[in-house]
Amino acid sequence: MEDFKFIGKDKVPVVAEINTLDEFKRFVFSYSYKFDEETPDEFKQIPLASDSSTNYARYYRGHSHVDYRLQSTLERYLEKFGKQIDIEKEYERLQEKYLEHCKRILLNQSIDGYILLPSNLKDNDIWAFAQHYQLKTPLLDWTKSFFVALYFAFESQEENQYRVIYELNEFFNVGEKLIIEPEIKIGNRINAQKGVFTKLSSIEFEDIATMNTNFGDGYVFHRLSKTLISSKLRKDVLAYLASINIDASTIYPDLLGKIKLCEIGIDNAIAAINLEYEDKEEY
Repeated sequence: MEDFKFIGKDKVPVVAEINTLDEFKRFVFSYSYKFDEETPDEFKQIPLASDSSTNYARYYRGHSHVDYRLQSTLERYLEKFGKQIDIEKEYERLQEKYLEHCKRILLNQSIDGYILLPSNLKDNDIWAFAQHYQLKTPLLDWTKSFFVALYFAFESQEENQYRVIYELNEFFNVGEKLIIEPEIKIGNRINAQKGVFTKLSSIEFEDIATMNTNFGDGYVFHRLSKTLISSKLRKDVLAYLASINIDASTIYPDLLGKIKLCEIGIDNAIAAINLEYEDKEEY
């Protein structure tokens, strides 16, 4: 068995740890965008490369904390019931009952004079539509773009050691396709985020993380892996992403994006008067 490194609360192998700006610049080389005059000077020395989002066998997800697991909003909600629910055995049956309830409410129902969803809509499209409106579902958001995942990992101001980028690779998948791309038009946000979904439990993700291919000479192909990037690099990472036109206004092409851009002003104001974040309990 390979000697992999595990950090956090899941059993997904860590393939890289990025702790300095120089390490980040070397790492981002394989994903880097075409730079322009607004690109921070420290990044202009990185050679040009194509956006990895053109390789749709790879999918990414960003987490702001190393202890967050690959769990859907539904699975996280069910955790509060503890051992009363066996996710491995009962998760699919519970989803079926839940979906039937949602179908009775959502399909062919008139809301403000409009038919909400047609009766022939596929189950995964129902879930995707409902998730867009904040319903707890078994779907987990992923993106085709490494850069979008990087933004989500660093978007929030949190005091922790690492941010996480998960990479799910479908290139050698010979079984059932893991990625769900909804056919229903949900809105501009999913397009802006190059969004796709999976419908797997955290247990299934950890099983996938064990499916590695060893090509010899120390090279291992990982079906599922994660990269850790130091939270101390947040300012540099967000500046880099903004220079390639990835910020709240492009990730959220609606009113939410404008609100999130306003929130950045809090960090800017704090930096302007030289305050430092302290990890204190909230009342």
